Amino acid sequence: MSEERIREQDWVPVTDPMFEKDADTISDILDAAGIPAKVADLNRPNYRYFGPPVEMAQVVVPKQHLEEARALLDAKEKEAESN
Repeated sequence: MSEERIREQDWVPVTDPMFEKDADTISDILDAAGIPAKVADLNRPNYRYFGPPVEMAQVVVPKQHLEEARALLDAKEKEAESN
């Protein structure tokens, strides 16, 4: 197994699938807090869908930052609900 493939396996989803624009925003929030984050593209070109294009993505973080990322996103969600 290549070193690149091993590194990819160290990244885990921290969000459910969402619109790519929203995933970019969440990734930026995590990055600003010092938590490495990437947006993983979930678009499948072989999927037979005949409607308008929908860009779906998921935010992934290194395994060792998963709990920290979840805690930050939970706090941001509670903050948004209280405003």
